[in-house]
This record gives sequence, structure tokens and C-alpha cells, in this order.
Amino acid sequence: MPKELEEVKFETYSTSVCPECLNKIPMRIYEENGVIFLEKTCPKHGKFEDVYWGDAELFKWFYSDWYNAKYAGTGLENPHTKTAKGCPYDCGLCTQHKSHTVLGIIDVTNRCNMACPVCFAYAGAVNYVYEPIYEQIVDMIKLLRGNKPWACNALQFSGGEPTIRNDLPQLIAEAKKAGITHVEVNTNGLRLAEDLDYFKKLLDAGLSTLYLQFDGLREEIYKKTRARTDLVQKKQKVLENARKIGLDSIVLVVTLARGVNDKDLGDIVRYAIENHDVVRCVNIQPISMAGRARKDEMRKMRITVPDTIKLIEEQTNGVV
Repeated sequence: MPKELEEVKFETYSTSVCPECLNKIPMRIYEENGVIFLEKTCPKHGKFEDVYWGDAELFKWFYSDWYNAKYAGTGLENPHTKTAKGCPYDCGLCTQHKSHTVLGIIDVTNRCNMACPVCFAYAGAVNYVYEPIYEQIVDMIKLLRGNKPWACNALQFSGGEPTIRNDLPQLIAEAKKAGITHVEVNTNGLRLAEDLDYFKKLLDAGLSTLYLQFDGLREEIYKKTRARTDLVQKKQKVLENARKIGLDSIVLVVTLARGVNDKDLGDIVRYAIENHDVVRCVNIQPISMAGRARKDEMRKMRITVPDTIKLIEEQTNGVV
């Protein structure tokens, strides 16, 4: 890394929104004690801070070498939203959006058979049910395939819990018929652990990958993240059922929180390696805690991508 980047503290400005009123406000991105922070102040609702990157040097390397126009896209030829109020209010994809859809995500329901404390998207948290009808979802698939110059060719069915829908196999078949080559299902795995026939229907319809909620191998973790203590065996049962039906592509999706499962990353990686016949990837999603917490308190809870990279290296003795 160039010496001048190591010695100069990083600071720049961008535009964000107030999480309370959603009005646009300036945002400061700055370095302090080797960490990159975000800071913004709303005239009405006050100051908000969050940790952005836990390693300032790694962030500055990324910002210097990768965050530039060379890697920006050119957007869609047929955007779906007109510019009316400006970014971020017209998203959809709008005329200002620079990239095409790499992985389309369709929430087929917000109903769920769990009530995870870390989730904000299920019906119990938002107090209404969102569940588009079959024909609406087919239209969404066609819209993704109609993107120009690059038609979306990868799709995730998500929720809520998508396996609550009995017509999910048919929706997967609709996606394949429309030309989607990669179809994945984002799931907690409860139904797939118990209903082998339904699991097989998903695969026969064209399921490519299972995107499986997987926070670790200790029930104490799930008590904090999912408010249940019976999930480790159910996750393992999903892998066993995948072997039975011939599915060989599961992504273990880890919601990572400091003090909850940050010491379990090595075990998760080793578990993935031990089950490499069905596990293709580990996707780690560090939890975000934004708001009015004091900076020192927030830092104790928050964990970012650079923190995760270091922990994996430490817990695998440098193998990863």
C-alpha cells in the first residue's frame, strides 16, 4: 500500500437519508482509531453514527484501487422508473442506476414459520401480509428477463419464508421457462428438513441452489438470533435430505454478530469443508446496528467485513 495512504486519515462526504423522516442529508465518511465511520445529522432528528469498515487501511486500499468510474456500469436501456424526485426516491431501476440486475430477488411472501429477533421483514414485524399472486410473480420474472442490454439470468426466491408457498415448485419452473439459468431459494430449512417430497419437487422444477440460513453449530447461537434452541439438527437434516434427492449446491448463510457467533467462524468453515459434497459456499452477512448508541457501545456490538476476514484467518490458522 502506498505510504501516503497509510499516513493520511481518510475523510470524504456523500449524501444519505435520515432514518426517521427519509429526507436527504449530508453524510461524512471518516477515519478514527483505524476504523471508518459514517456520520450524518438531521436538523429535525439529530445525529446518527455507525461503523462502516472495521479496518481503515483495507478500506482505503479498496477506495483507491476499486472505487472509480472504470468499474461503473452504464445502466439499463429500458429503466422501469422515471426520474421524478431524484435518488434514492425513484429507485426501481431508475435512469440513474448504473448497474444491471445480476441477481434478481423476488419476495414471494412475508409470512414466515419463525419469528427471528434479527429479522425486520416478516409479517409479524411489519404488521401486514405481503404475498403477490402467482400471475404477479410471473410478470416480475418477465420484467427481469426484459432488462436491456443484459437480461437478468439469476433469480432468488425469498421472503418471509418462501417454502410456505405450496406453488413454489411451479414458480421455479416458470423462471426456468422464462430463461433464468440459476434459481435459488432463500430458506430457514424447516419445511425442507421435514418434507422430502416437497424438497424433491423444488429440485425437479429446476432449483439450482439452496440459500440456507445457518448461524452456527451451537443451539446457544440460535437462541439469540432465532429465539429457538432446536435448529442445529434441522440444518443438518436439510443437508442429509439434499444428499437423498441429489442436490449438490447449498450456500450456508451466516448472520454474524459480535459476541454471539463471531468465535464460531472457523467451525462453520470446517463444517462446510466436511460437507463439500453438498455445500458450495459460505455467505457471511455481518449484522448492522445503526442508531443513536454511543460510539464505544456500538463498536462492541458491530462487526464488519474486515473484522470477519481477520477472524476467519485466525480461526482457520491461516488456511483461509
